[in-house]
Amino acid sequence: MSKYVLIPLVFFCNFCFGQSREALWKRYQQGDLKYVLEQASQSADSGAAEMQLLIGRALTDSGEFDRAIPYLKNVVSARPSIDYQRAWGEAYLGVCMFATGDQKLSRILLMKCIDENITPSCSKFAAKRMALFGFTPQYRDFDTRTSGNFVFYFEPRAINKTDQETYIGRRQQAYDAISAFFGRKLKGKINYFSWASGSSLKEGTGSNSGFATPEYGIVHAAINQTPGHEIAHLFVRSRRKSPLVNEGLAVYLDQDHGDLFSQAKQLLSNGSQTTVNIHEMWNMRDSYESKTFYKVAGAFVEELIKKAGKERFLKLVENQTLENAEKIYGSDFAKMVTDFETRINSI
Repeated sequence: MSKYVLIPLVFFCNFCFGQSREALWKRYQQGDLKYVLEQASQSADSGAAEMQLLIGRALTDSGEFDRAIPYLKNVVSARPSIDYQRAWGEAYLGVCMFATGDQKLSRILLMKCIDENITPSCSKFAAKRMALFGFTPQYRDFDTRTSGNFVFYFEPRAINKTDQETYIGRRQQAYDAISAFFGRKLKGKINYFSWASGSSLKEGTGSNSGFATPEYGIVHAAINQTPGHEIAHLFVRSRRKSPLVNEGLAVYLDQDHGDLFSQAKQLLSNGSQTTVNIHEMWNMRDSYESKTFYKVAGAFVEELIKKAGKERFLKLVENQTLENAEKIYGSDFAKMVTDFETRINSI
């Protein structure tokens, strides 16, 4: 074959690979991880550092930390290397090290990424994980306790030493009950950060309320939060979440809720919001007072489980769209919604 034919052929192939990489990164940004992993692993340039980074990041975001590590190590050790690729490789490898139990190496990698400051977005990503994982100076004086399925980190003055055992015991009981509900256990131990108050939680994390990060097995909660709420969130890995279903399930499983329907009805009668519309609440919580939304959501989830069973509800948890609810429950769904709204909206 003539060299004059080969030259444009090489340029054409490089162009195609470039287009393919660009398209895959776009799908990655859209959260289509399964597609990205299928296509990237079959790509002709899957061994290139950029594709190794894409695969490593997609696996990390999918919670496949052990599988992601070899790809990310290849990126970090590649010679010659491209700075931004190495930086993102270090940041994501730091995440994987934390998730697989090597906190020391995780801290080193994330700090290296911050110190190098190759790109603002990567440095910001690493700094956010440093704070989330408890690596920043504000955690230096936290009291650490390992027990059962947890590693607890208590902010100073959050709780007396003598009361820690009761606090820890209630959360272990909550974990056992929630684990039984889902029929499975979580991998590894939960890193549970207990803050002295809601204000110190906000000051330390920037969040107005407690939160869980299922992909890392982390909870940040004020000391007075219910035992099971954030733990329940750790069991849900759905990418299509509804505020009504997701928060309602956490309230239902918080192990400290009492009569949810009566509580919700009381809040509605005392508050500015007097009418419940389930379809409106499915994806919007801003129209409702926070406390009211949570109680109504919990009561509705309880209704679904009582009337249609846990198994069907767990299918809904996997894909929490309204369309999927109608598919799972069929004609019963509209009847259950109407009945619930009629009873809770009645004077």
